[in-house]
Amino acid sequence: MRPLKSRGIRKEPTPLAPFPWRLASILGVASFLILFLISAAVVILAMRRSSSESMVPIEGIRTFLTVMAGIVGFGVLLVALRRQQHHETTSFAQIEQQERALRQRELDDEQRRIIELRIRATEQIGSEKAAVRIGGLHNLDHLGENYPELRQVVISEICAYLRMPFHYSSILTQDTIPVVRELGARQFEPIGPARENPSKESFQDALQEQQVRKLAQSILSRRLRRNLDTSSSYWDHAYIDLMGAYLDDLDLSDCCINNGNFEGAIFDGETRFVNADFCGEANFNDTTFKGRADFRATYFASDAFFNRSKFVASAAFQKVTFAVNSIFRGAKFMGNSSFGRVRCYGYAIFRGAYFHAPVSFSQALFFERCRFDGAQFKDDASFREAVFRRFARFPAASFSATADFARVYFRRFVSFHMARFSGSTRLSEAVFNRGFQISKCLFRLDDSSTPPKDHIFSPVTDYWEPGWNRVIRAVPNIPETESLPSSK
Repeated sequence: MRPLKSRGIRKEPTPLAPFPWRLASILGVASFLILFLISAAVVILAMRRSSSESMVPIEGIRTFLTVMAGIVGFGVLLVALRRQQHHETTSFAQIEQQERALRQRELDDEQRRIIELRIRATEQIGSEKAAVRIGGLHNLDHLGENYPELRQVVISEICAYLRMPFHYSSILTQDTIPVVRELGARQFEPIGPARENPSKESFQDALQEQQVRKLAQSILSRRLRRNLDTSSSYWDHAYIDLMGAYLDDLDLSDCCINNGNFEGAIFDGETRFVNADFCGEANFNDTTFKGRADFRATYFASDAFFNRSKFVASAAFQKVTFAVNSIFRGAKFMGNSSFGRVRCYGYAIFRGAYFHAPVSFSQALFFERCRFDGAQFKDDASFREAVFRRFARFPAASFSATADFARVYFRRFVSFHMARFSGSTRLSEAVFNRGFQISKCLFRLDDSSTPPKDHIFSPVTDYWEPGWNRVIRAVPNIPETESLPSSK
């Protein structure tokens, strides 16, 4: 632990500059010789110019003695000054040593006090009583507020508490569900073996633990949120680690998260990251969102990983900015999902993604390569007015309902190789600037379908399903233009 800044210590006195005694000695000897020579010259001149022979020696000796007395006085003064300097130096060294000892004692006392506060708070959050655990969380919050050096430690301890297993739903049975509803509890997915005879006290303990965990989440939300009015409440940190945590109604809107690890976490209730900033890597691999997941207007400054994530309810990613790569490999969207006006400046990977409900990528902008290899769209999929500036790949993708690519702009090559369009396909006013590949692509043609013009479709063969047409050759007749499609 780094030494903490002491408080209540008076300012150290400014030390005096050391006196240059060696230089003073040299100057003193030189001055003595100069004065001696001057006095000798004065005596000699006085002896030559005096008319009285009896007075010459006396005047010369008197002048010489006067000069010597001055020299001796100067030497005595130097000695006195040297003694005074030595005394001041010794006194200052003693004072400095005393100040250093006092400062060290205060630092030790402060460190000891902080350690005691941390131990007490840690013991409190490990207590069996919910009120004691609440007090421990408040003590940790107070400790981080007073000592900025410990804020990362406090955040890590709160995250560690949230990572602890929460067995609230393990006591749910059909007989006790009315009791839970009476207490206003949320029904969770069972974790671990169910108890045979749950009691009302067990439900009370679980509900109290739920309140403690929500308090921990609110502390994180308050300390990670940057507000102009209360900027002092924001805690600078290096990372937050909620790997495998159970989070209920988590709200980190308007928060700034440097590096967030949520791998394997379970988000129950509504999860909100509206207008949040992920300044570092965001890891949501293997997460489960049981309620609505709201990421609207979120900014990801580094890679964002949602591999194998499961969104049970709706997922909102409107106006999200992915500054680097966005990886949704194998993600499952069971409810309505929207990526409208999303901005992907890096690779956008949706390989093997599964969309069970309608999904919208309307007016999305992809600056780098975008891949939907093997993606399954079980309901309507809309890419209306989306812009693909680099290669777009939809090989082996499956569109079971309406596939809307109207007014889409493909600046580079696009591939629908072996894609399957079971519903209507809309390609009106779509721009293919560098050509496209739709070989072995299956279209079910009906009145609402608008296939590309100037394409030759083969007749139905014996190994294709009845009512399906296969494109055997594509001859696009689209002008080379860099203009973007106009928006309505």
